Amino acid sequence: MSTSLIDQPGILWKRVVETTESARASGALQSFITRLEVVEQERIPFQVRILTAIEAARAQSEASIRWGHYVDPFQPWEPTLYVADVSATHACLLNKFNVVDHHLLIVTRAFEHQMSPLTAADFESAWRCLAEYEGLAFYNAGRIAGASQKHKHLQMIPLPLPGSDTDLPLGAWISHTVACGGLSENRDLPFRHVISGVDPQWLVDPVSGGQEALSLYYEMRARSGLRYEFTAGARRLPPYNLLLTRNWIMFVPRCEASVGPAEVNALGFVGALLARDDCELRAIRDSGPLTILEKAGLPRKLG
Repeated sequence: MSTSLIDQPGILWKRVVETTESARASGALQSFITRLEVVEQERIPFQVRILTAIEAARAQSEASIRWGHYVDPFQPWEPTLYVADVSATHACLLNKFNVVDHHLLIVTRAFEHQMSPLTAADFESAWRCLAEYEGLAFYNAGRIAGASQKHKHLQMIPLPLPGSDTDLPLGAWISHTVACGGLSENRDLPFRHVISGVDPQWLVDPVSGGQEALSLYYEMRARSGLRYEFTAGARRLPPYNLLLTRNWIMFVPRCEASVGPAEVNALGFVGALLARDDCELRAIRDSGPLTILEKAGLPRKLG
């Protein structure tokens, strides 16, 4: 039986909790067990979650299967992971292989490639979910940006992050940048990025909010220097990460999927990294998380 956020607003968190319990009981939900370490650099308390050896092997196997020998897991999706319909074009599912509890995937019903540009419908769906409860929505545009699936999907995790004294390790830096107004860049962060505030009305009227956020997305892409490329006859953008909360949007162009052994997805740019073992943790400590993010992104423009 389907549940629609359009017809039943305010029900998403209840559905997430209920579906998590039932999917875990049935074995459909396969969470990765980690321990949390804090690596501080420039007064930023970066979170690093470390997998056990067994979990790391499982994660690597799943990643290879999901991208290298691709079978679309969302057509059809597993019924036990279904949470709710978000709109006519998107549905919410639990992330089968999660590190953080209550991790959602906001999936297009019809196949769209993960490297295809975001649309007003994508933003509308993100606002509908963020209006339900406090969270971080994010998008990994392509494998270099941290995507493990070709079928287009945004993701959302609840805030604050477990183990964090604040919503996000880099949250204060981002909020300070938003206070500057307009499209801004925080000069204390060494990677290229663009940050903007969010109009609270977008959460109230996600259809109009989707259209307006799409225009902002075009501006952020242009400010970041990203231009369309043609790959196998399709128009696609170079890799990037996009992150959204109720208060701000952040756009980060990418050039490397990993720096040394450390793989980086969108969560890295708000201060959350994953290590497969203690050797990777040491590498992150030795290099410094900010250095890793600088090399995974693009050099900041001068001036």
